[in-house]
Amino acid sequence: MDILEQVLQWATKMEERLRELGLFSRGKRRLGSIISMCINSYRGEVVEHWNRLPREVVESPSLGVFKRRVDVVLRDMA
Repeated sequence: MDILEQVLQWATKMEERLRELGLFSRGKRRLGSIISMCINSYRGEVVEHWNRLPREVVESPSLGVFKRRVDVVLRDMA
């Protein structure tokens, strides 16, 4: 338990230092890396389709609204 507490204290101090320096936490950096990998792997394919979407779909205020609007666009394409 002492080792676990030491690791947690170290991690907390690192997060505080990163915050003070204006840097992202390790979790946020990892999420950014995952998003970048997804974008890079689908770049040509997805970007082309995204750019064809109507403005009201792209500027949807929430994921739920986006899904409903995309469904309408896809249904109209068929």
